[in-house]
Amino acid sequence: RDYTDNDIKQIYKEIEKNPQNIAFVKENNLDNLAQVFSQVRYPKQGNEQTSERLKKFVNDTFLSSDNQI
Repeated sequence: RDYTDNDIKQIYKEIEKNPQNIAFVKENNLDNLAQVFSQVRYPKQGNEQTSERLKKFVNDTFLSSDNQI
């Protein structure tokens, strides 16, 4: 199922109302909790670095040089 913007807003409505989550949003000068998670807590650069480290670990530990990912 594809979710519309309105579907997502309804699903997360109660979560967004949580005082701790409201504080996270305000502290970071953002509009919503999704922005906090995507821009502050788990930014793209950090995710890419973690993926590269995991890929290197899997290659070095479990795969031969001709089967690496």
